[in-house]
Amino acid sequence: ASPAGHWLTVRLEGRKANRDGIGAWIRVKGTSGREQWNRVTTTVGYGSSSEPVAHFGLGKDTMATEVEIRWPGGGR
Repeated sequence: ASPAGHWLTVRLEGRKANRDGIGAWIRVKGTSGREQWNRVTTTVGYGSSSEPVAHFGLGKDTMATEVEIRWPGGGR
C-alpha cells in the first residue's frame, strides 16, 4: 500500500474578539506549488458541529512554503 501522505492542521488564536478565528480564510501553498484554501468554521452539515480547525492534505509535499490567513475583520 502507498503512504497516506502528509497533513497540515491549522488552529487560529485571535487576540481580541473572535479568538477561534471563525470565518477566517486560510491559504496554504505546498513545496510543489499547489495551493489550497479552507475556511474556519464549526458548522459541518445539518445539526452538527466540529472544532474550529482547518485541515489541509499536502499529499507528497512534506511542508508548506506559504500560509496566509485572512481574518474576518480584514487583517492578514
